Amino acid sequence: MKKDNGFTLLELVIAIFLFGVGLSIVLPSFVSAKDHAALETSAWQIVSDLRTQQMLAQTKQVYQEIRFLPYSETYYFYDGSNGHFTPRSISSPIFYFEGIVHLPSSTVRFNPLGNVNEGGQIIIQDPEGAIRNAVLYLQYGDIRMSSSPVVNQG
Repeated sequence: MKKDNGFTLLELVIAIFLFGVGLSIVLPSFVSAKDHAALETSAWQIVSDLRTQQMLAQTKQVYQEIRFLPYSETYYFYDGSNGHFTPRSISSPIFYFEGIVHLPSSTVRFNPLGNVNEGGQIIIQDPEGAIRNAVLYLQYGDIRMSSSPVVNQG
């Protein structure tokens, strides 16, 4: 009587093949969900950072800035009371839409009343083309996330 202690080579090849097919179906959805989460997190982080600088300007009664660097994942907080820059980054693989910040100036400056020097949008994009934007309204310093959800380009 022969005792069966394992799998045949054919059974292993079929199991590996089926595992690979299943992985190839699930992996793109997982990567897409991860990128979407990074996009949402980065957008809300930018809005939160803008509001933080606005609040600090009002509290400290001194100018506060955020300086965005085009074609970079880094932006800087500038504290007007001590002259220090603090770096922040958006989540990789998120980047600015078309590589630039869509503001008249790449520096958002809050005066001691919390008003901004310029208005515009900070648009970020994921590798699949989904975009999200934070909107700055001139004068009053109103900061909002766009009301529309993530949109895929083209």
